[in-house]
Amino acid sequence: MRKVYNLQALNFLQNCSLNIGLFGGSFNPAHQGHLRTSSSALKFFEFDYIIWLVALQNPMKPAYNSDIFTRALNASNLNDHPRILISTAEHDIGTSYLYKVLRVFREKFPSSKFSWLMGADNLVSFNSWEGSAEIICEHEIIVFDRPGSTKFLSCNSKFTSLTNSSENKEIKYYYGPKDNISSTEIRKKT
Repeated sequence: MRKVYNLQALNFLQNCSLNIGLFGGSFNPAHQGHLRTSSSALKFFEFDYIIWLVALQNPMKPAYNSDIFTRALNASNLNDHPRILISTAEHDIGTSYLYKVLRVFREKFPSSKFSWLMGADNLVSFNSWEGSAEIICEHEIIVFDRPGSTKFLSCNSKFTSLTNSSENKEIKYYYGPKDNISSTEIRKKT
């Protein structure tokens, strides 16, 4: 049975020592590219789970045309992998700021390790994210290459300077198969 997990429904993770990838986004709409990236991350980085953190509202994007619950339900209808969990935790936490969401996850599930997964296209704006320095200091970050985004992996000097501190966690880059699918392009066609 497909399911959407609010923050309380994720309580089964408490007191477990797990390796979890957190993959955030608007999922407006979720698509096969999200699934392929998550499946690759499960295998390549040996995660126990990938949690899709459906955004309440990305502070850097215009208002979504559907609420967090609708987008999460649509994502759960697409997902058939038992170790990819769809979550509306941002609604329960009451913030759209990732660093605050990650802080809650660290406090609520202290036995688990959380890595942040993001597409290379996000490197352009990462330094303008509120709390970006905290995200880098507290979490391993795995950056997935995207079509047209390879240039950001090698020449984003602002991201590189932010990530070079000895206080930062590890930054990993995944150069696997790239998907040309994007939620923006899907919305344009509908």
